[in-house]
Amino acid sequence: MEQQKIYFRDLKIRTDLQVKNPDCGCVVSDRISVDGYEIGIMYRDFPIPGTMDSGWVFLAGDEDTTYMNTPGNTAAFPLSTICSYDPAVLPFLDADYETAFIREKNGKFAKAGHFFDEE
Repeated sequence: MEQQKIYFRDLKIRTDLQVKNPDCGCVVSDRISVDGYEIGIMYRDFPIPGTMDSGWVFLAGDEDTTYMNTPGNTAAFPLSTICSYDPAVLPFLDADYETAFIREKNGKFAKAGHFFDEE
C-alpha cells in the first residue's frame, strides 16, 4: 500500500498576504510540497481554458524530464498556499505568460532568459 503524502507539512495559510486571485490554481512539484525544498524555478505558462488555472508552475529546480513526466510528482494548489509557503513569489504573480524566474544564490528571483525557447 502506498503511503499517504503529507503536503506542506505544518504550513499555516497566511491571510495577511495580498494575493490577487488566491483561489486560482498552480502546479507545484512534490520536491517542494512534500520534501520541503525551496522554490528554485517558477514559470508561467498559458492557463488551461475554462478552469481556475493561473498558469504558474513551481519547481525546486532539480526535477528532470522523467520526474516531471511521472504521474503523481506534482499537484495543484491554490496560489494562497504557495504564497504562504514562500511570500517571495508575490511580486511576480502578475508576470506575462511564458515568463520564468530562477532563484539566484542571493535568494532573490531573477527573470530567466530563453526559458521557453528550450522546451
